[in-house]
Amino acid sequence: MQVVSWSDMGYIRIEDIHPGVIVMQPVKKPRGGELAADEKEYNKNVSSVRIKVEHAIGKLKHYAVLRNVYTKSDERLYQDLQIISGLVNHHMLWNQTKNKVALEL
Repeated sequence: MQVVSWSDMGYIRIEDIHPGVIVMQPVKKPRGGELAADEKEYNKNVSSVRIKVEHAIGKLKHYAVLRNVYTKSDERLYQDLQIISGLVNHHMLWNQTKNKVALEL
């Protein structure tokens, strides 16, 4: 299985730490220069994928158990993350389905 990292510029050279990972990062604008049209398009595509992940992480943080210092066991954290992730996924799919039905009317 191939791992793809959709990361921002804070993870420059992550492939040195994790060989074999495909890294999708925006192209940095050269100092005093501009990006080419294809580089701008590439950056837009990377950003469109990353924003979905950032929104999902933001939705996870609505749950107080993930906002504060977690004091329970690692096993319990894993269970709580599974439950919260399931709730977030269900909510996102519900909204997506609801919007599709509204568009069909």
